[in-house]
Amino acid sequence: MKKQPFLIFGLLAGMGFMGSLLFALVSFASPIPMVQAEVERIAVGSSWTTTVQPMSALRLVARITGDVPAGGNYAMEVYVNGKPVISSLLNKGASFTFKDGRTFPYRSENGWMLFYSQNFSVNNTAASGGYQVLTDPGQAYLYEWNISSLVGGASSMKLEIKNNGKTAGRQILVQVLSRYPIAELGNCGDENACRDYCGKQANYAACSDYGAKNNIISPEDAEKAKKFADVLNGAGPGGCKDEASCRSYCEGVAHLEECISFAQKHNFASGDQLAEAQKVLSALKKGATLPGGCTDKNSCESYCKDSAHVEECLSFAKKAGFISDQEAAEAEKVLPFIKSGQTPGGCTTKADCQKFCDDSSNNTECVNFAEKAGFMSKEDATMARITGGKGPGGCKSKDSCETYCNAKTHQQECFDFAQKYNLIPPDKLKEMREGMGRLRSGLDQMPQEAISCLKDNLGQDIVTKIQDGSFTPGPQTGDTIKGCFDKVMPQLQAKLKQGLDQATPAALQCLQNGLGEDGLQKIKNGEAPTPENGDVLKKCFGAMKSEGMNKLKNGLSKMPPEVRSCITEKLGADTVQKIQSGEDVNIGPEIGSAMQECAKAGVAAMQQKMDEGLKSAPPEIKSCVESKLGSMSAKMQSGELSGEADVQKLIQECVSNFKPAGGMPPPGAGGETEGNPPAGFAPTPEICSQFRSVPSCSYVPAGTAQDMCKKCKTE
Repeated sequence: MKKQPFLIFGLLAGMGFMGSLLFALVSFASPIPMVQAEVERIAVGSSWTTTVQPMSALRLVARITGDVPAGGNYAMEVYVNGKPVISSLLNKGASFTFKDGRTFPYRSENGWMLFYSQNFSVNNTAASGGYQVLTDPGQAYLYEWNISSLVGGASSMKLEIKNNGKTAGRQILVQVLSRYPIAELGNCGDENACRDYCGKQANYAACSDYGAKNNIISPEDAEKAKKFADVLNGAGPGGCKDEASCRSYCEGVAHLEECISFAQKHNFASGDQLAEAQKVLSALKKGATLPGGCTDKNSCESYCKDSAHVEECLSFAKKAGFISDQEAAEAEKVLPFIKSGQTPGGCTTKADCQKFCDDSSNNTECVNFAEKAGFMSKEDATMARITGGKGPGGCKSKDSCETYCNAKTHQQECFDFAQKYNLIPPDKLKEMREGMGRLRSGLDQMPQEAISCLKDNLGQDIVTKIQDGSFTPGPQTGDTIKGCFDKVMPQLQAKLKQGLDQATPAALQCLQNGLGEDGLQKIKNGEAPTPENGDVLKKCFGAMKSEGMNKLKNGLSKMPPEVRSCITEKLGADTVQKIQSGEDVNIGPEIGSAMQECAKAGVAAMQQKMDEGLKSAPPEIKSCVESKLGSMSAKMQSGELSGEADVQKLIQECVSNFKPAGGMPPPGAGGETEGNPPAGFAPTPEICSQFRSVPSCSYVPAGTAQDMCKKCKTE
């Protein structure tokens, strides 16, 4: 998505920035919290309700949305404290300039008169035309009614406005102006009286508190205003003592340096404001002159809003450093269109152009202009016309659309959007999704050749972002991913199959839960996973790997030294060290093979020794030992058997539970201490035959049996 053409007008903005930059520094001198009600939009059949201070006269501004006649009369009903306003207008429907950045000339053609009769009141159904109040969508009107009889003595009043215009289906825009008198501001009865009150230094604190309390000015601005009042107790620029005198002194270029210094010293202007004002001051010191010789905010704005002066104003902006060479070059592309009146809707300022092009109904005109002015290629313009100038989520610029679509939660929406408007061929979309799915499955499931290809062509950063779902590849990136995968597709599919074949029961259950039986079967059959399924694969295989790493780490710590030495020789000391320290290691078939081979070799020697020792053992002991040991190799790999000591323990259990024919003397027989054979006791040949199967007496449980064994071995 390319930037909309109205953004270019931000470079010009009628060049009225002269006033906002040069004279913003005096804004600290105006703590007046002027009441500026919000514009409310009321849909057909809906109403808007608010609670305001009681007033004797209700004043509001209203108009119909749109720029062409609504095609029918509009009805607006007004209620105060639940009672309809039926009094006649005090001002007979005078015209008014609506405060939304647009200027409406007063129109009084017979077809678009405000009322059919001078006595028409807001809710008077008897008047010709029914409830007609608003008729011309190109005009805003100021209404004023006497509502004193509806207010009473309450401390507040409820105001409700309904839109009953059903014939044209347009919204009504309403702005309530009445908020007077304001008790906190000396009971000022109108805007001028309140301005006079708040223009006096003694009232700055009261006005600031009122403004902050009613969200008219920010708490920060309120504090600045109070601070300004304190500062003026000393001396302001040129000795000014109040808002009017300070504004008069600083609203020009003659005292610009002094006012900048004052604002900077007392922190009355932002860093950006000060920096831009310094640019103007620097340009003036170097001999530049303000466009058209303007000297204050109003004269500079008035001069630079005239399209005939945009070149001169642009030249000053370049000299003062407000815009870069590139921005100036783009602005110069627009100049001929401004002069000839060929801009969208004839706009000449940023506000007008942005408002015009923000309206989706003007998309074609704005896109045509952008293409004609060279801000859009033919292909991008065609795309913008198809999509209405907006991307997924309503994004309007390349950056905003990329940000929106790179969020994992929006990626499917963006693919659907591209498919809906045929922005990317279906086969390309499929390839992009498959590439994302394979990448998001995790690099552990890929051959090294594919990993190297991706990192070499895309960079590690892009690969990582695609994997974690924070980057959505475009067609070009999708082609690169496909190229890397195509080279190793058989190996890629084989490695994924190997991972599925080696999956633990827990991992398989995780896959089934996340993919479903059908989804899991498709991946087993070789289909590429979707990005969402790729996340499932990564999660399940990651958990399996983590479990496997823990088992490896624990198993290595328990294995006999000779088995660990064998594994270290096969895998390398570095890999073994990483496993033991818990670092990430790619678990491949080679690790499993090394573990099996080394465990098998270590167990073979131990098994041979065991077999020799058990050769003459009674069948009962042999059977017991074999059942407890089971597969010595498997138990060695899992860490259940860490070496000869664990084997001895199992044999001891079998021997201790075995009672030879004829029995043994009970512990303590003959009055000797328990656990020792009686003095002079000599074991019979039958008893000694039971210990021939034991490699050493350490295999026999401590106590009488072990002492018997020692006697048999020494005699």
